[in-house]
Amino acid sequence: MRSSNATYGDNTCKYQQGGKFERRARKETALRLINPLEYQLAEQTHEGERGGMAIDLSVTLQVIDDYRAILDEQRRLVPLLSRP
Repeated sequence: MRSSNATYGDNTCKYQQGGKFERRARKETALRLINPLEYQLAEQTHEGERGGMAIDLSVTLQVIDDYRAILDEQRRLVPLLSRP
């Protein structure tokens, strides 16, 4: 697997908490680790409770939060895309 720097042509390894490289890495991590159907089942099973969902999906609470942020972003974009 290629490193993120190689994939995106980043020319720096500078770490900056909350920076664009960190956000991109966290988003990619959540998307790779969570199967959407398994997430939906875990959310229903645990009524949205993060701890139980994280255990069922074998991920951290941070990954759950990052995945939820992705879903929220998608929900915000859908109305914009469906405008005439």
